[in-house]
Amino acid sequence: MKTFGMGRAARRGGVFAAGLAVLATGAAVQAQAAHGERAGAGLTVAARQAAAPPWNTCGHSDPPVLRAGMESELVACVKRRLVKLGYDPGSYSEHYDDETRQAIWAFQKVNGQRARDRVDAATWRALAHPRAPRKLVSRGAARRVEINLSKQVLTFYLGHRPVLITHISTGSGRRFCSQGWCRRARTPVGDFRVYRRVPRWERSPLGYMYKPAYFHGGYAVHGSVSVPPYPDSHGCVRVPLHVSERLFPALHIGTRVHLRR
Repeated sequence: MKTFGMGRAARRGGVFAAGLAVLATGAAVQAQAAHGERAGAGLTVAARQAAAPPWNTCGHSDPPVLRAGMESELVACVKRRLVKLGYDPGSYSEHYDDETRQAIWAFQKVNGQRARDRVDAATWRALAHPRAPRKLVSRGAARRVEINLSKQVLTFYLGHRPVLITHISTGSGRRFCSQGWCRRARTPVGDFRVYRRVPRWERSPLGYMYKPAYFHGGYAVHGSVSVPPYPDSHGCVRVPLHVSERLFPALHIGTRVHLRR
């Protein structure tokens, strides 16, 4: 698989893309055996939860607060839990890095918490008793993207089940000007389809986008080096770079994209 020079993130993305591809053909179990533990991210959220034993908060009755930048076996344990729940913390290392941080933000937002740079008592409790993302479309297609603008969360569905949940950043609402015209940075609400894909970095009048999948005019879901825990884009849907490696191969032409507030 061509990696377009993205190094560690791109190489890991190849495993994620393979996991999604084999899930679509009903061979997820064989893929997990072939690719190792990390390929389990290709299984559906429901399948991963059903296969997992009751979670014991990493063997601690009163686990400590974990903070961004820490290194601990507990961090690796939390990452494994996040993967089972459909989130992408990057690797299984013991480092609470930026990729871990963004996966935890997504998990916290889905579970009704404010995005924070720590795993505290409330987050530990939610990890033991997690919520599923709220469905935005009652009769959606088997393969679709749902974007919750209020929570700033994207969920990708395959076979009517969520397989990837990620933190995003959408239109900031601020006024900006470009190429002689001005407007508010807003992300559209509605039902769309992916109509154009660019499998590399693309330069636009407003900046660079990594592997954009366009769904409405110049609006796209794309990887970015800046995905803060609040709306900050010119209107596109930004996802973390490491997530875009996994998500882009799944966004086929015609994939439905639903955006709701």
